[in-house]
Amino acid sequence: MVRPLDLQNPTGVEDLKTHFPSQRPPQENVFEIAIAASGGTSMGAYIGGVMDFLLEAFECWQMSAAQGGAPNHRVQLKHLVGTSAGGLSVSLAAMMAVKSSATYRGEGQVSPLYESWVNQIDLDKLLKPTPFGPTTSLFYPAPIEIRDQIFGGLGQLDNATNRQWLADPLEVRATVGNLQGVPYGLDFTVEGDPAANLEVFHSHRDHLAFALDTGHCGGTPTGTGAAPDCYVLPTTGTFTDGEWLRYGVVAVASSSIPLVFPTQQVSQDPLVYDWRASYYDIDTQEARTDRPVWPQPSPTACYFTATDGGVFNNVPFDIAHDRLAGVHGRNPRDGINACRAVVVIDPLLEDLGKSAKPQGTGLIGSLVAMIFAPIDQARLGALDLAMIKDESIYSRFMICPSRPNPDNPGRTWGASIALMTAPFHAVLGFAAREYRDHDFLLGRYNAQWFLKKHLMLPENHWLVANNAAWDEGDAVTENGIKYRPIIPLRGTAAGCQPLPNWTWQALKDTDIDRYKSKLAPRLDGLFKTVKAEVLNKPGWWRFVKGIFADAIWSLFFRGETTKAFADGLKAGRQSLDPSGESRK
Repeated sequence: MVRPLDLQNPTGVEDLKTHFPSQRPPQENVFEIAIAASGGTSMGAYIGGVMDFLLEAFECWQMSAAQGGAPNHRVQLKHLVGTSAGGLSVSLAAMMAVKSSATYRGEGQVSPLYESWVNQIDLDKLLKPTPFGPTTSLFYPAPIEIRDQIFGGLGQLDNATNRQWLADPLEVRATVGNLQGVPYGLDFTVEGDPAANLEVFHSHRDHLAFALDTGHCGGTPTGTGAAPDCYVLPTTGTFTDGEWLRYGVVAVASSSIPLVFPTQQVSQDPLVYDWRASYYDIDTQEARTDRPVWPQPSPTACYFTATDGGVFNNVPFDIAHDRLAGVHGRNPRDGINACRAVVVIDPLLEDLGKSAKPQGTGLIGSLVAMIFAPIDQARLGALDLAMIKDESIYSRFMICPSRPNPDNPGRTWGASIALMTAPFHAVLGFAAREYRDHDFLLGRYNAQWFLKKHLMLPENHWLVANNAAWDEGDAVTENGIKYRPIIPLRGTAAGCQPLPNWTWQALKDTDIDRYKSKLAPRLDGLFKTVKAEVLNKPGWWRFVKGIFADAIWSLFFRGETTKAFADGLKAGRQSLDPSGESRK
C-alpha cells in the first residue's frame, strides 16, 4: 500500500528525507547503477537482448566472486526505469532477477525476454481479427496475451534469489501517458474575495513505481524499505497474484502506442501523487511539497486511460537520475569520486542525412512534422546527451546499436542502420523472426562490449583499486591510464558473443502478401468503428452519408492503405541490403 504524506507526523518527514531528498548521499563502499530503457516498437528486441546479457553478467560475476575467481567489490542494480518497449523489457527483466532459476539466452536457454520479443510477437498475431466488440487499434492487443503467457510460465515466486548485486528492494518504474492528466494549480484568489480563482493545468507525463524484495535481507517484506510511492510486490504466490496484476497491466500500458495498440485502463492510488512534487531540502532542512488539486471530494482511487509512455517521455533518464542523485541532486562525475551511474539503453538514433532533410514543408508536411516533433522532443535533452558523450564523466553511460557491415567489415554501422527491426517506423521487425533474433543477439553483443570497454573506472578508483582476483584481460589501457571494469566478465558472460547473421532477405514476398491480406479486415474494423462514432445520429441522412463513406473507403482508401503497408515492408527490407549506397 502507498503510504500517505503527513508532514505533521515525523514519519512522513523522514520518508521524504530518506526517499526524496534534494541530494542523496553516497552509499558507502557501493557503486549503484540505474538503467533507463527507451522506447522502440519492434526495436524492443534489442533492448531485451541488452537486458538479458546485463543480468547474466551480474549473475556470473557474483557466482565467480563467491568462489574466489573474480573481484568481489560491491555493485548494486538499484533502479530499473523504462518507457514503451523499454518499460516492457525492464518489467520482464526484474521478474527474471527475482527468480532463483532465471535463464539467459547465453546459456543456450530461452529467456523470458527472448521468448516475448523474438518468439511470440509477430505480424500474424498483431493482425488477428478482433473477436468481439469494436476494433479500436491498428494491431490486435497481442502483447496482453503474450504477457499472460510469460507471467504464467514463470510459475511460483520462490523468494530465494539472494543476489547481492540487486538492491533490496529493487525499484521498477514504468512510464505511461495519462490521458486524463493529474491536476495541479495556481491560486490567484484576491484577498477578501470569497470566490475561488484557481488556475489548473494537467500533467500527462506519468509513471507507476513498484518495489521488489530481492530476498538477500531475509524475512518477510513489509514495504518499509520501499519508497512510499511504490506498490510493494508480494514474494509468495505467483506472478499473477495481488499487485503483480497491476504490474502486468502497466507493463503493457507503457508500450501501448497510440492508435497502433489499444489503450489500457490503469488504476493508481491518488496518494502516489502527493509524493511526486515533494522533496526534503537538505540545505534548509525543510520539507517542500506541492499536491494535486483534485476535484472535491478527492478521489479514493484514480482510474485513467493509459497510452504509450514514450509519447511524453521517450527516454526516462530524468526519472532514473533523480532516483539515484536526489530530486535536485547531482551524481559525482569524475573518475575518482564517481559512486553511481545511469546507464541509458536507447536504439532510437537517426542518420544525419535523414534528419538534415527539410521538415514541415507544405500543409501535409507541416502536420506530419508537428505530430512527430513532440515525440522527438520527449527524448534526451541536448545537455544530457552531451554529458553522456563526455568521456571524463563516469556517472552517465549509453548502450546503443553498432555493428560492422557484413559485406565490408571496415565500415561500422551506427545505431540508425545497425538494427534490422528499425526500418518502416520499426514495424519491419514484427514481419520476420530473423530480424528480431538478430537485434536481440546484437543487444547481447553490444552489451558485452560495453561492459568490457566502456563501463570502467580508473584503476586507482576506490571501487576497483584494492581487489584481488583480477584477470590480466580485465584491464584496458588508454592514453597511459589503466581502467578496470565495474562488472567483470566471468562464466558464460565472458564467452565470445557472436555477431549475429545479417539475413536481410528473410522476409519473403509471400509473407508480405499474407500480411497485406490480414491487414485489410483490421482496417475495415477500424473504419466501421470510426464511422459509428462520427455518424452517431439516427435518420435517413446518416444512412446516405454511411453509403457515401463506404464507397469512398472501399474504392480508394482501403486498397491504397494496404498497398502502402506492403510497399513499406518491401522498401524496409530493401533498405537492409548491405550493398546499398548508405551502407557501403
